[in-house]
Amino acid sequence: MYSVAIHQDGEEYYFGLSATKSDDVLGVFQELAKGANAKQQLKSVIDSPRINDILKNSTKNSFYSCTSNFTIIPASFFEPLNMDTIARAAFPIKKTDRLLSKFIPEIDGHIVYSISEEEISILKSNVNHLDFSHHFASLISMYCLYYAKEQVKTVFIQYHHKKFTLALFDGKQLMQFNVFDIRSFEDIIYYTYYTMEQFEFSPQDSVIHVGGKYKKSAAVLTILQRYTNSIFHLKPTCCSNLPEKQMDAIINTTFDLKCG
Repeated sequence: MYSVAIHQDGEEYYFGLSATKSDDVLGVFQELAKGANAKQQLKSVIDSPRINDILKNSTKNSFYSCTSNFTIIPASFFEPLNMDTIARAAFPIKKTDRLLSKFIPEIDGHIVYSISEEEISILKSNVNHLDFSHHFASLISMYCLYYAKEQVKTVFIQYHHKKFTLALFDGKQLMQFNVFDIRSFEDIIYYTYYTMEQFEFSPQDSVIHVGGKYKKSAAVLTILQRYTNSIFHLKPTCCSNLPEKQMDAIINTTFDLKCG
C-alpha cells in the first residue's frame, strides 16, 4: 500500500511514492508535460499509462501546488468566511479560481492559495482519493522540524521553476517567507541579502541552507561564500545515495512526502 505526492514545477511533474504505514520514501520520478497550455499539459501527464496505473492503485493522492498566489494567515486571525477578503488584498484572484487553505501547525498559521477550477476538475475526474495542498506549507514544516535551531538565525533558499523561495527563521520562529522570480543569478543574491538586512540577519552570523535545481547554482554559491561562512546543501537522508543532480531535482517532492 502506498501514497502518491504529485508535485508540479512548471512543465515538469514529479511523483513521489511513500509507504502508507511507515512513510518511507519508495521512489520519486519525473514526468514531462506536453501541450500548449496548462490544461493540456496536466491532462497529458494524468493520461500517461505509467502515471494512470500508479494513481489507480494508490490509497491516497495529494496534489501540491507551487503557485505564487498565496498568503500566510496566523491561526488567531483565520476564519474560512473572511479568507476571501484577506486573500484578495494579497494577490489577484480570477473568477475561474478557487481558494484553498492548509494549516501549518509548526507556525500555527494557514497558507491560503488559489488554484484554477479547471485544474481541480481534471484532477478530481481522473484521480481517486485526492486532496490538495501547497508545496510551500511542506517547505515551512520541513525547515521548522528538521533544520531551524533555537538561538540560530537561519536562511533557506529553495529553487523552483524560474523562481526561488526565501525563508528566514529566528530560532524556530518564521520571520519571513516569500517567493521571487529569477531573471539572473544576481537576483538571488540581491533578494537574499536585502531581506536579511531588513530583518537584521548578519551575513557572517547566519546559517544559509540551499536546495533545489538551478543551472547556475554554482555561481550563486560562489558569491554567497564571500559573505557567509555557514552554507549547507539541503539533502534529506533518503536522498543520500543519489547523484547530486538527481537529488536536487527531486528534493521538493521529498519534502512534500515527509511533511504533507
